[in-house]
Amino acid sequence: MTSAERIEYRGWTIEVQRKAFRRSLSITLKPGRPLMIKTSLLTSFRTICEFIDSREEWIRKHLGRFDEQAKLLPSASLTAGGRYPFFGRELELKPVLTPLEKIFFSATDTELLLHVPVTRWRALGEDLSFAHEKLRDFYRREAGRDLIARVERWASQTGLRPTGVTVREARARWGSCHPRGSISLNWRLAVYRPEVIDYVVVHELAHLRHMNHSRHFWELVESILPEGRALGREIRDQHRLSDFLENRR
Repeated sequence: MTSAERIEYRGWTIEVQRKAFRRSLSITLKPGRPLMIKTSLLTSFRTICEFIDSREEWIRKHLGRFDEQAKLLPSASLTAGGRYPFFGRELELKPVLTPLEKIFFSATDTELLLHVPVTRWRALGEDLSFAHEKLRDFYRREAGRDLIARVERWASQTGLRPTGVTVREARARWGSCHPRGSISLNWRLAVYRPEVIDYVVVHELAHLRHMNHSRHFWELVESILPEGRALGREIRDQHRLSDFLENRR
């Protein structure tokens, strides 16, 4: 049996997750999410607060680090001149005129081009967030092309061939492997450099042989990508890099 509740304490939103047979208290911090406490069904509010007090310095240290990291992330608001990651390149957002009657994006080696019809051009302001969904469409489309081709290339090289490939959006996972042999990849991988994307692809292909994270699994990954562990740490450290692409609907 599991229950959850939210409390406010010391200015923090805290989510308390209770399990019937849990004896200890633990704390989890993730950027942009409430502080998580896991404990038993019977733990009192006072005990939870005392536990948080005992970890206050540690909490503030990590929250401060999250704030510093957030300053390095692409702006959530689209603005001309803003810089956004695209397959390892940092592109500058630039509005340009199009004779077409639709808004769309394209990319060069250095620029992320927002194509705006003449009828909308005069109304352009500093904030270009009206085009956010079009930006998501662009990243989704480009990622689909890249990821399918990347899976095919690595499948041919390794002999690890999935029964199918799905490219979609997931909040918590960059990829997954189904027991029946298909794999799924997150289109928001398009913000990362190609070597990191290769790691995710190889990671999921390796699960076709080992549906776990055993020693044999990691030996297989590293036999294909010797730098696999380092690439895994890189994507974990930069897991918020695609936050600007989150669905705002």
